[in-house]
Amino acid sequence: MEELEKCLLRNKDNGIVYYYEGQFVGDYDKCQTEEELIVMIKTGK
Repeated sequence: MEELEKCLLRNKDNGIVYYYEGQFVGDYDKCQTEEELIVMIKTGK
């Protein structure tokens, strides 16, 4: 399993939502920069 997949699955298990139901946005869309997105994926914060 790739590191990215592991991080995304861990984050999902911890309540981070990729897409909100009925929408095309989720928790990852709150990030303003690529760096913020990478940190969120890696740390779940």
